[in-house]
This record gives sequence, structure tokens and C-alpha cells, in this order.
Amino acid sequence: MNVNATHCIYGNDSDLLLLALITHLPNIIVLRETFPPMTNKVISESMDRREELQKMEIIYINILREYLTYEFENYLPEIFDIE
Repeated sequence: MNVNATHCIYGNDSDLLLLALITHLPNIIVLRETFPPMTNKVISESMDRREELQKMEIIYINILREYLTYEFENYLPEIFDIE
């Protein structure tokens, strides 16, 4: 496996973020659909989303890993190890 390759994971399952974090590969991107908050107006309208453009969010796992490292090293320095 080429460690320097970039991998993209598509899906809306929140567990994908944790699974991507534990792979320890440096270049993983998670691509997810964003959903508007559910309101009575949205529920009453047609739920056919093919006509509208779906908004997507990109999560760079290496940046998420850096944020988590920074946060946990500051608050739990004696017991935290990113690995």
C-alpha cells in the first residue's frame, strides 16, 4: 500500500471519522452530504432532492488528528498518546 496516496471515503456514517483516524494513514479525506435542519416546512415539501444541488462537506483526517492532538495534549498531557 502506498502510504503517500490520498484516499477518499464517501458516506454519512459518523463512524467513518473514527475508522479513518485509526488507519494512521496521512492523507485520508471523508466526503459527506450535509442535510438541512428538519422543519415542518421541509417535511411537508417533496423530499425529492434530485432537482436541487446537494451540499457536501470535506473532512481532512490529518487536520482533525492535529486538532485532537492539540486539545488532548493540553488537557491530559500525562495520559495522552495520539497512537
